[in-house]
Amino acid sequence: MGAATCIADWPFLISSESAMMAWLEGTTLGKETEEAPEAIRLAVADLWRAACRTEEEAYSSAAFRLLESNCALIYPDMSGSRLSKRPSGDSSRKELRTALENFFRWNEAPWHSGSLQTADDTARKLHRAFLVEEVTRFHYAPLDRLDLDDSSQRPHQSVENVRFGTNEIALLRRGELGRRVRHDALKRFGRWQQFPVERLDGFYWLVTSESEPAGALWERTWLGVLHKRWDEIGKVPVFEPTFPSPVEDALFVLLLCLSKESIDGSWEPFDVPWVYSFSDDPFADAPRAPDAAAMTWTLIGHPDEEIEVPDRSESFELGRQQLDTLEQRWRLLQKVLAKRGTERAILHPLTKHFFVKALSEEGIDEIVVNISCIEATLMLREHRGREKMKRRYRRLVDDDNEADWLERGYTLRDEYLHSLGHPNGTISWDDLGHIRLSVAKAVERYLDLIDEKAELNREELLRSLET
Repeated sequence: MGAATCIADWPFLISSESAMMAWLEGTTLGKETEEAPEAIRLAVADLWRAACRTEEEAYSSAAFRLLESNCALIYPDMSGSRLSKRPSGDSSRKELRTALENFFRWNEAPWHSGSLQTADDTARKLHRAFLVEEVTRFHYAPLDRLDLDDSSQRPHQSVENVRFGTNEIALLRRGELGRRVRHDALKRFGRWQQFPVERLDGFYWLVTSESEPAGALWERTWLGVLHKRWDEIGKVPVFEPTFPSPVEDALFVLLLCLSKESIDGSWEPFDVPWVYSFSDDPFADAPRAPDAAAMTWTLIGHPDEEIEVPDRSESFELGRQQLDTLEQRWRLLQKVLAKRGTERAILHPLTKHFFVKALSEEGIDEIVVNISCIEATLMLREHRGREKMKRRYRRLVDDDNEADWLERGYTLRDEYLHSLGHPNGTISWDDLGHIRLSVAKAVERYLDLIDEKAELNREELLRSLET
């Protein structure tokens, strides 16, 4: 009678007698199989037969409530289920309903125009979604103003796709971009989630991903805020990453490889105004659409007929040598990052943080961040640390001119931080460009040194630059 009492707590029951008996007897439910439990399969079939014409009609139907109730009864008893306990209050019931609504928006249903999904396939996908242990989060970072030329072609042609490690740089047209970000599915979430594929057609993108534990149903919905611990409220990280970790890693390597010797303006290789991230978790909320207006366009044509096209004014040639360097730098970074948290750690985590952060800063703030990057890379906690750090820098880059530019960066930074400079003072493009390059050279040489002296830890490595 215990099981019957549990069932009676729910107003909508498993739809068939055979499915009911299977649930009670445990003959088909509670097993980790690819096939959905019969009660779930039959409930989805009922929902398909309901022939609902709109999402609102479907989600308010008895068939949908039946599916919701069956999920609440079945999955808490399954090993590894993402629904760990039966919903008992309004908030927990809302979590399950929100997850199911998201599932059908991502996976199509009869009330969506052009849907070809069958009830059996949908039930199977739903079952897997409840039991999946790991999901993938994708990150799409637009590289504003970037253009890549294939130097092996005559005349030069745009490079369509470059891969290094797990990362990709791709020139994406609207069709391919829409397919990758699942534009058709996003439209089902509402106008604020519709990805502007037409406006973002023709830009280069950095694409990367990371695996995440699937976690509970609510973790990727707006309801996750209800589960925030009290001791987490009111606290922020001291060093908040500018970008998601996989994006920061890829940008770190890319920026090292796309540095330019010539300084003829306030140059940056590209800009990353935002990062669009989404999960392949079918229970997740869709992210808000990015701001296409943050990108840069240029006009082409004649005064009577002008059109806007993506600005790709920062051009770089990519040949075999550059591609090999990109891959080599990525592999070395992964080798270095694998030692994080060990006694052999040789790259300060803030080196990468500040080097990439400088990309999003301007003027004196860029110089402040670049100097912080050098200090994170070459400074130890010791007496007269700055002077020793500068000697290490000079030994590392073996270039007095670059050392002078680093000293210039320190002067500008100190004037700013200690209010010693004129409030109406200016910084030249020459200052910004050379200081940026002096930092990039030091970071690049330091990575080379890490590769040469892999047996040393960070302190031993820096001490070796003093002898």
